[in-house]
Amino acid sequence: ARDFFTRPVKAELLLDAIALIANEKFSQSKSSGGPLLTAVVNAKGGSGATLLAANLAHVLAKEGQQKVALIDMDLQFGTLGLYLDLQPTMGIVEVLEYSNDLDAVALQAYMTEHESGVFMLAATQDSVILPREIDLEKLSALLDTLQSSFDHVIVDLPRQIDAVTTTILERADNVVITTQQSLTHLRDTIRL
Repeated sequence: ARDFFTRPVKAELLLDAIALIANEKFSQSKSSGGPLLTAVVNAKGGSGATLLAANLAHVLAKEGQQKVALIDMDLQFGTLGLYLDLQPTMGIVEVLEYSNDLDAVALQAYMTEHESGVFMLAATQDSVILPREIDLEKLSALLDTLQSSFDHVIVDLPRQIDAVTTTILERADNVVITTQQSLTHLRDTIRL
């Protein structure tokens, strides 16, 4: 933000800019006629994608009054639950087993609801899943069910390119790449 605002930044100017962006995004999502899928990914580790995904979901649920699903696809080292102080008892492994048979009500039973109204789906702490273990057809069925059940689906992706992330990126309406202003971050942003 410091590239666009001069210091000292007046709070009113910053709030007006945020309100303008929010109004544009909310009107786009309402006028598009369907649920949106947003993928959030780091260009380089530690750039803040998980923090951004959690906050985006929270704002859409609280301020935008939308029904939001937040999915942690970092199935080995995911930390999304920590950001929301949630510990899922059932997770994405169980959901994928039954994804072809799930309706909206059954799907929500597998998800953990945050006090903001965000429904989170993540790997449980005791499971470690390799991307090659994910059935892409079941993942697509899960994404179909999520998009038919929620106004907005936000997916926190791990920093890797494989069949799982590619499946989600191909379906995404929005892809948010978080980065920092350093040579290594910018190089990896370009590569991604």
